[in-house]
Amino acid sequence: MRNGGAEMSSLDVKYVKKCRFVVASGIFDGYDIPHQPTNISHRSKKLFCFLITVDEESLNFIKKNVTVREDSAGGQWVGIWRLILLKNPPYDEPRRNGKVPKILTHRLFPQAQYSIWIDGKMELIVDPLLLLERYLWRNKNTFAIAQHKHHRSIYEEADANKRRKRYARPLIDLHMKIYRYEGMEPWSIKKNTVGAELMGKGSSMKESRGGLGLWTPYPGDLNLVVMPPIARTSKAG
Repeated sequence: MRNGGAEMSSLDVKYVKKCRFVVASGIFDGYDIPHQPTNISHRSKKLFCFLITVDEESLNFIKKNVTVREDSAGGQWVGIWRLILLKNPPYDEPRRNGKVPKILTHRLFPQAQYSIWIDGKMELIVDPLLLLERYLWRNKNTFAIAQHKHHRSIYEEADANKRRKRYARPLIDLHMKIYRYEGMEPWSIKKNTVGAELMGKGSSMKESRGGLGLWTPYPGDLNLVVMPPIARTSKAG
């Protein structure tokens, strides 16, 4: 994302332009090393780019703890993962910088037709082609999102984050106002879920301007936004 923060080197930009199927992950603040996927088919190894975004601190931590291989073009690898260094992060907080590739995967890797995000602390143990077939292709869905283990409503999750002081409360309120402004309704039983997943068709997709403007002023007037009432349904709070 040139001139927008989270910039890749020209070498990595050239590499990711060829990626049509992507498994993406991220490690920030030097807290972990890449976990190698298992049960990956030979076809998926040929078809998918396994890209893990890192900041400078994480790259140095990884180099100190595991073997980093450099290919003939200068690309850096840990096993199947291609390390993608993101420079000029938009925030001074690693937790927030880590949200950028997670939310804007389609902006970092715009040539990708399909992408699967795996949190850096997790290990992929299923062939990614099987995930695409089960959650997208089988029922002609456009996207699938894992259901939170405690909360079904994004507004309830935001309320829990404020009470746990995980982020600055005004920033959480601003984020939720943007969602509400753009039509995000509270979760209800009428919303289409399958098992532990949220599915969506292309006709209902709308790219949030809030997502595109994570570190720029939001263009809409949020002063008159009325937030929905929040019911705490989870025992976890």
